[in-house]
Amino acid sequence: MTQLACSLSHLSFRFPSSQEALFDDLSCVFASGFTGIVGANGVGKTTLLQLATGGLKPEHGRVSGPDAAIYCEQRTDRPPTELADFLHADDAASYALKGRLGVNLDFADRWDTLSHGERKRTQIGCAIWQQPALLAIDEPTNHIDAIARELLIQSLRRYQGIGLIVSHDRELLDTLCGHCLWLAPPDATLYNGGYTQAQEQREGILETSVRDRSKVKRESTRLQREMHQRREQAARSHKNRSKRGITAKDHDAKDKIDLASVSGKDGQAGRLLKQMEGRHAQAQARLESSVVQKQYDLGISASRFPGRGPGAHICFMSMPATSPCRRPATSGTPCCRCRPVTGLASAVPTASASRP
Repeated sequence: MTQLACSLSHLSFRFPSSQEALFDDLSCVFASGFTGIVGANGVGKTTLLQLATGGLKPEHGRVSGPDAAIYCEQRTDRPPTELADFLHADDAASYALKGRLGVNLDFADRWDTLSHGERKRTQIGCAIWQQPALLAIDEPTNHIDAIARELLIQSLRRYQGIGLIVSHDRELLDTLCGHCLWLAPPDATLYNGGYTQAQEQREGILETSVRDRSKVKRESTRLQREMHQRREQAARSHKNRSKRGITAKDHDAKDKIDLASVSGKDGQAGRLLKQMEGRHAQAQARLESSVVQKQYDLGISASRFPGRGPGAHICFMSMPATSPCRRPATSGTPCCRCRPVTGLASAVPTASASRP
C-alpha cells in the first residue's frame, strides 16, 4: 500500500450545543502505521477520529488525507453497511481474514444474537477487508474476551494504512502504535512510541517543568525580598537628602547635601531600586509563564488478560524536537524526544458527556 498521510491543518471545531471550541487551531500529521489517541474523558478523542475520517466537518481549518477512510465506532448495535459483501466475498484474502477472526457466513442473519466480541471482530474485519487507506477505531477491545482480543490484535497488526486508535488498553497501544497523540487541554503533543514510552516522556517533561518552576519561584522570592530592602534604603536616602529641619545658618550640612546631589550619590539608591524592580518583574513573568500541566487519570492500565506483556520499544528520532525526553526506553537506548502539536482548546464543553 502506498505510504500516505492524514494532515490536520489549523483545525477548529465546536459542537452546536457548546459555546466553547473543542479544538482550536490544531495541526498535526498522521503517517502510515497506528497512532494512539489518548487523553482524559471529554477532551475529544472520538471527535478527532470522526473529523479525520470525514464524519464531522471542522468549523475552520482543513483535513487533508485519503478519500478511502473508515471509522469503526465503539458500539456494535448496527451491522456494517458492507457486511453482506464481506461475508459472501470468495477471494483468498477475505477467506483468510474471516478465518482469522472467526467470522461465519450466518453472522448477518444472527447479528442481534451475536456477542459484542463477535460483532466487534466482524465490524473491524469488514473494515480491513475494504482496504481503506485510513482506518479509525474506537475502543476495539472493550467488553470482549481474551480470545476475541487476541484475534483482533493479530489482524490489526497486518494492516498497512494509516491507523488511529482510541483505547484504554495499554498493551494494545504498546503493541500496535508507533506514535501517540496526547490530548491534554490546552495542549496536544505527538510522541514517538506506544503509550508506555509516551507516558515516560511526559513524566520526564513534567519533572523538568516542576523543577524549573520551583527554581523560578525561589528566584522571584529572593528578588522580592531584596527589592523590599532597597526600597527602605531609597527611603532613607531620600530622607537624608532633605534640608527640612536644618537651621538656616547650618551651611556645612547644606553643603554636604548639595555635594551629594552634584556627585549623583543621592540618586544611587533609587536607581538600584528601579533595577531590582525590573528584575523582579521579569522573574514574575517567567513564573507566570511556567505553568505545570495538571495530570489526569486516563484509566489506561495493563491488560486484564494473561499473556504477552508490552514489548520493549526502541524509538528513533524522526522529526524536529523541542523537549528532550529525560528517561531511557526499556531497552536501555535513550528514546526519542517529543514534538509539541499546537491548538487544543483549553475549554472542553460539558454538554456532551457521551463523548470520550
